[in-house]
Amino acid sequence: MKVAAKLNQLNYHTRKGTQWTITQIHRILNHPGYYGKWSYGNDPERITIDIPPLIDKILFDNTQKLLRERKLCPSIRYEHDYLLSKLLYCGICKRKMGIKRGKRIVKANNKEYGPYDHKYYYCFGYRLKKKCSMKCIKKDEIDSLVWEEIKKYIKNPALIKQAIEENCRQDKDKSVSLKRDLIKIASKIERLELEDEKILRLYRKDIISEEKLRSQMQDIKVENQILNQRKREIEIQIESQKYLEIRLNALEKLINKIQNNIDNLTFKGKRKIIELLINKVFVQENGRIFLEVILPSFLSNLFAGQGECNVRNAY
Repeated sequence: MKVAAKLNQLNYHTRKGTQWTITQIHRILNHPGYYGKWSYGNDPERITIDIPPLIDKILFDNTQKLLRERKLCPSIRYEHDYLLSKLLYCGICKRKMGIKRGKRIVKANNKEYGPYDHKYYYCFGYRLKKKCSMKCIKKDEIDSLVWEEIKKYIKNPALIKQAIEENCRQDKDKSVSLKRDLIKIASKIERLELEDEKILRLYRKDIISEEKLRSQMQDIKVENQILNQRKREIEIQIESQKYLEIRLNALEKLINKIQNNIDNLTFKGKRKIIELLINKVFVQENGRIFLEVILPSFLSNLFAGQGECNVRNAY
């Protein structure tokens, strides 16, 4: 959904000129044509042919693996009180951790107490054939731990501001370099078009044979595909930089706004800050956490592994 929304926000359209949908994104991710295989016809007479690939087979296979794993993730409606929902990852197998809740009976001194609400995060790897050893993590403990770590830096806005300014300087240099590369690629693509026309004129004048024509035009086609692929990659990087800048500006404004009320934030306010600041949270089997933040590396190092977690396994 986020990918489709982002493409529509950037005013990119499908080849039919329509807006992107989840279904269209999913169809592209599953289409073998992108790694060089095109099929047509109906079984059992279906025919598969080789076409120029846009991505390699390894990337395609890894994408299919991720899609299969995401099918294991149930559609859950009670994410509103899980601070790290969709952001928490297993430090062992690197898979995303899901959320779950239930009722639990506690036994003590031959008596039963409860039922009590039982909320926790669990690794999706546990549901696969090759099970992960990560046990379930109590939701309240890790949510509280991560938030306390984030508060340390929110209460120091000068550090956040310094990080954002440093990021802007780095992005400006990178943006200049990317735009320079884009101009060079555009020039090479234009040169190939002229070369293509030149070869065609030589063939029409019987200076080169048809075989030579086909061979050289195929070489030009391959080189053109490579250049256009690189052009798309650079354009995506430039758009990503713009998106990151917007995200950082929103983060700075939000932190300045809630600076004096940080200890009284609602769940929604906390979640907004976490979404702007953090890409992923990794939890190790021993309970130690590592935060992958969007700010430059020097700030990431300050965040990384802050404190030995007192996060206990739910079971």
